[in-house]
Formats: sequence, C-alpha cells, structure tokens
Amino acid sequence: MSPEAESHTEEQALALAQKDQEIAALKAEIEQLKKGPGDSTSQIVNNSSNNQKYEQSSAAEEFYRTRQRAKALYDMLPH
Repeated sequence: MSPEAESHTEEQALALAQKDQEIAALKAEIEQLKKGPGDSTSQIVNNSSNNQKYEQSSAAEEFYRTRQRAKALYDMLPH
C-alpha cells in the first residue's frame, strides 16, 4: 500500500470515529430529552373573539344538521 493510501485510510478511520462519537452523543441527548418534561408555554393569547365565532358557527352547524335530520324523518312519513 502506498503512503498516500495509508494516510487517506487513517484519515477516513479518524473521521468515522469522530462521526461515531457524535452519533453516540446525539443519541444520549435524545434519550435525556425523552425523559424530561415537554416544552412549557409561557405566552397566553386571549382568543375570546375567535372562540365566540367558533361557538356561533358550531351552534349554527349543529342547528343545520338537526334540521336536516328532522326533515329526513318528516319526509319518511306517509303523506
């Protein structure tokens, strides 16, 4: 084997060893993060206007669905 090939192989082996160490460190960090609590939320946003809109649309949708079911039952009656 030529001296260039030997040094190139040593460099590759060193690079692989460094990558293996980095991977092991990252895996250990991931395991520690899995054991810890989740991220906390420090900012609270007041979306009361959005909630009211959602509740109104939700009530309207429920009324519409109820009306459709009632109409379907009525249509099933003999005329």
